[in-house]
Amino acid sequence: KRSVRDQDQRSQFLKEELQLIFSSKWFSTGTGERNKSGRFHQFRPYHYWLPLLGLYTGARLNEICQLYLTDIKNTDTGIYFFDFNEIPTKTEINAPTPDKSLKNTDSTRTVPMHVQLIKLGLPEYITALKRNGYDRLFPELLHNNIKGYGKAAGSWFNEHFLGKALGIPRDGMRSFHSFRHTFITALDELDTPSKIQSQLAGHMRGETETAKRYRKDRDSEKLKPYVDKLEYFLPPIAVFSVSDGLDAVRDALRRKLTSSKKSK
Repeated sequence: KRSVRDQDQRSQFLKEELQLIFSSKWFSTGTGERNKSGRFHQFRPYHYWLPLLGLYTGARLNEICQLYLTDIKNTDTGIYFFDFNEIPTKTEINAPTPDKSLKNTDSTRTVPMHVQLIKLGLPEYITALKRNGYDRLFPELLHNNIKGYGKAAGSWFNEHFLGKALGIPRDGMRSFHSFRHTFITALDELDTPSKIQSQLAGHMRGETETAKRYRKDRDSEKLKPYVDKLEYFLPPIAVFSVSDGLDAVRDALRRKLTSSKKSK
């Protein structure tokens, strides 16, 4: 017999914790700090986008980190949405092992892009990445055979950012996954139908055979009103600097290349 309910195994972020997280300088300025050489030594674009994507999509960390630019799409009416899937992209078809994975088959889903992400410049950043020859949303993150693309990002957010920088206790109750709890709780507080919550979260779409087998997912156009209703009352967040983001990616890849050469 378990002594802890499933919902109590990890906490959502409290309002004051969200205020603390999104008061970090790169949110208030839309960029990070350059060093004396004019390069981004510590700031990475995922520092800005990952917490926002976790909060406004409810997706798991690795689901976000492994997104290819082709996984972010438009409907015929121009609605942006995230397609969380395990479908091989052109760059990974011949790879030794697939670099995209989901928790289970129910995790395959689409989630509309929240209006706040659009206002902060995510579509413009995606376009710029494509123009500069990148194929992933976070090309600065390298793939790990066990933890996927989320390994370095998880260490940064949970240990360095939450624990060391913000002083939030590392007791297992709060981590990047808390954004998922926050997202689903916020949907529920808006009286979002349970079947819509399940679809957006990537959970089983009902308990009956009829619901699981025959009821189809709602498309992004029908889901978007539910997502856009989410409001978290965050501190003012500046629009992301696309040019600085591209420079930060180049600096990150340059450092990884240099480290790789030194290790040989």
